[in-house]
Amino acid sequence: MMRKPYHCLRSLGTALTLLLLPSLSSSPLLAQSSENVCRIGLHYKVLGEGTNSKSIPVLTAVQPFGPAAVGGFFPGDLITQIDGVPTTGLTKQQISELLVRPVGEHLLTIVRIGSGTTARILRPSCKAPYALTERELATAFSGYSPMDQAKQQRTLSFYFESSAPFDWSQAKTFAFAPSEGEHRDLYDIVYGQIAGLLEARGLTQQASGPDLILECSRSEAGGGARLTLQVTSPSKPNQTLWSGTSSLPKGTKEAHLYARQVIPVMLQSFPFLASSQANYTEETSRYLYTGILYDSRDLSRIVDVEEGSPAFTAGLRVGDKVLRINGKPLSPTTVRELSSRYRNFLDETYRYRSAEAVRPEQAPWKSSDYGSIRKALEKDKYASIFSYLFFFRPYINETEQTELIFEIERRGETYTLNLAPVLRDETVFIPQ
Repeated sequence: MMRKPYHCLRSLGTALTLLLLPSLSSSPLLAQSSENVCRIGLHYKVLGEGTNSKSIPVLTAVQPFGPAAVGGFFPGDLITQIDGVPTTGLTKQQISELLVRPVGEHLLTIVRIGSGTTARILRPSCKAPYALTERELATAFSGYSPMDQAKQQRTLSFYFESSAPFDWSQAKTFAFAPSEGEHRDLYDIVYGQIAGLLEARGLTQQASGPDLILECSRSEAGGGARLTLQVTSPSKPNQTLWSGTSSLPKGTKEAHLYARQVIPVMLQSFPFLASSQANYTEETSRYLYTGILYDSRDLSRIVDVEEGSPAFTAGLRVGDKVLRINGKPLSPTTVRELSSRYRNFLDETYRYRSAEAVRPEQAPWKSSDYGSIRKALEKDKYASIFSYLFFFRPYINETEQTELIFEIERRGETYTLNLAPVLRDETVFIPQ
């Protein structure tokens, strides 16, 4: 059964946040409602809001695998119309009200560098209020693998500038200036990353007669090394169309790693000029995806299976009752009791954590205790069946085999199905 875009949209970009499972027993997820919970998977800000200039919304982040990503939206897209309503001059609240209207799909007119003006469909992803996605369960059971479920506030310092007006809607192609000097290896890494980001937005890399020339440079300043990305036009190479600069840490290895992290954040505002202080939320989310939605009222019951997902391909269907996963029984089946078992696991395995944290489940595991952690997860008293979401980690599974074996009950008959999950990385940087 395929999830359909229902006509009850409660809030913009809503994705039920479960955290920690101990709080699930009082979560509104357990309340029955005629409304469905929907999300659109995008974040935006309004350029020019509160100033004398005409404001317009621009996408700042898109949730991986979410409706906006599926619809082909990217950070940097300017939204000029929503369902035929011009967005120029609207406030963020007014734009939100347009996006949460109870419709099955939205028609968004956008302006994108490399593509000009185009229209795209945004279909909200909706589910019953009692349905739990694996994304939500991975957040709920983050203590099994804290490195794969984290949320932190970060600040990066940038300097953006532009010295010449330019019609970015006319830019279709780009090329890179030749990499030279002792930092050539750093530039080559950065150029490959930039090319992928710009091509995803619709630009084409073209060595002959490009519309834009991009060049990275590394310089030394009083505060240390800096990395600058500069964009110029071949016809006027001395005029900077756009540039962004950020500090680099000491050390070659650290500089390369930092550049990989900072370039996507720097380009989120491209080709617009952003503030010098980039405050953003880094949401890390990695888990094994099968496409199953579980019933929060009875966790053994499958209430939906996303069409085309690994679970759907393997033959799992709505109404199936999950008895075991990889030999572990799905028992208890109530949120309250499973929460209690999970709390006990966190308390009794705390000695295997490598550092203190605000909450014990946020501290990483000691590599020397991976074997002890796996043994603990095998104990029935902890009911750790949903650790399968992190079956790709050595403290969960000592082999490289991530195939899952589901034992289910259907119409009184028992079946065993083998399922190959997909590792999803839904990590996203959300500017504030």
